[in-house]
Amino acid sequence: MDDDASIPAPILASVPDGDVPAERVDTASSKSRRKRRASLFLKGPISFGWIREYIQSPTDRLLLVLRAHGDMRHSNEVRVSAAVLRDAGIDLP
Repeated sequence: MDDDASIPAPILASVPDGDVPAERVDTASSKSRRKRRASLFLKGPISFGWIREYIQSPTDRLLLVLRAHGDMRHSNEVRVSAAVLRDAGIDLP
């Protein structure tokens, strides 16, 4: 049997990096990181105006706005103030 066919030839140092074959290998930490990223809340250029206009449920709007205020303050605790309700498009009596 000729096992030498399965051994790749050495790559010379003079070969540009872009010409070197590469393959992505999943590790336990990369799988964990990918799973964690997939479960994160979507953030981005979504304005409160967009939330007020396109999210029909007042409860859902409030939760999104509370999350945004918590993220802006780097805190998990946010008081439901008049400003937060206004940002969520909820009218006060």
